[in-house]
Amino acid sequence: MERSFHTATLINNKIFFIGGKSNNVLTNDFFYLDTSKKFDKSKSTLPLVNLNDKSLNLPKHYGATTSSFGELKDSIFFFGGDIGNSNDPSKLVFSFNTTQLEWKNITISQSMILNRRRYLSATIDNNNKIYLFGGEFVDPINSIDNSNETNIFNPLLNNWTIGKIGPVGRKGHTATFLPKTNEIIYIGGYGEDSFIDITNLDVYNTTNDTWNKVTTTNPPEPRFLHTAVLTNDDRIIIYGGVGNIVTILPIVISTDVPVLNYYVVLDTNTLEWHHSVANSLDRAPYKGHTATLINGLMFIAFGSIYSADKPFNNDILIYKIGDYANFTELFTTEDPPKDPPDRFKLIKPIVGAASSVLLVTVIIGFAGIKIRNKYIKHPGERPPEYLMPEP
Repeated sequence: MERSFHTATLINNKIFFIGGKSNNVLTNDFFYLDTSKKFDKSKSTLPLVNLNDKSLNLPKHYGATTSSFGELKDSIFFFGGDIGNSNDPSKLVFSFNTTQLEWKNITISQSMILNRRRYLSATIDNNNKIYLFGGEFVDPINSIDNSNETNIFNPLLNNWTIGKIGPVGRKGHTATFLPKTNEIIYIGGYGEDSFIDITNLDVYNTTNDTWNKVTTTNPPEPRFLHTAVLTNDDRIIIYGGVGNIVTILPIVISTDVPVLNYYVVLDTNTLEWHHSVANSLDRAPYKGHTATLINGLMFIAFGSIYSADKPFNNDILIYKIGDYANFTELFTTEDPPKDPPDRFKLIKPIVGAASSVLLVTVIIGFAGIKIRNKYIKHPGERPPEYLMPEP
């Protein structure tokens, strides 16, 4: 069913989808896509596996957040989301083990009361700790709409701690953990009344519990409700997002507009942004979707489309990731790429030219050896002048 503001969690080669809403109807749908099995969308429907019988105790919701966890990364951590009229604190945190196939409610200590939020982020570090940040309060707290809390969950001890308070409360941002530096880089989002700066990004260090800013170059337009994935060569791919909010006074009417460029890439080594060519993504979602990267393929699932005729997407788009900000849409996983993106295309002509020179040299050398060998075998004959000019 078409949906938006669901969650997607990668466990091995399976993408587990949970919840979301369509036409304001909330769901607790639970299903997965096994990407290890080859399929062709142009010939058959997506090979989705239904697990709705396993999610009966999970509340219907939208705008929640999830992360994989566990020693084998075989479990799903679920937090928050808007569950409609009921704000039951006992239905705030859940876990699901993909081996036992069972959802369990995680009891929160009375000394650590967390408020329900939507459009927040969750990411896990190298030590199997899950970091929650930001989000919009379902029930505003003291007239504050967005959270700047850093909540840390330890699945081994099943307890919560509070990290250093973040710089600006926000919603609809992304959080990407950089395993080489033990940092979480937060991109975009929307604050109390404005977009969050996307040039100077907030970074949280999970080792020493500190926040700092990094400055990027060639930034794209600000956005929120986008997605982010991390490639093997340390690029963060940002997809979609709301890029403009219009307010008409004296009556406040807010409408969201897609960003001009759906697909932008941040190189975390150089802190430079790369922009894709003009969008050819008319049927692609711009908010409420999820993005999952597997073996060089990015799966963009469901979400909202900027179209009055078809406001929701009931498809999963597949993009082959190239270098810098290049991508190609695919309709099949028959031959998925196995090598990481080649970021050094510019040296290939040089290597090719060098190979050609080497080949010509070898051929000339080989011919010279043949001529030389001929006159060695026949010592009574005089070698040509270009081999031996003197008698």
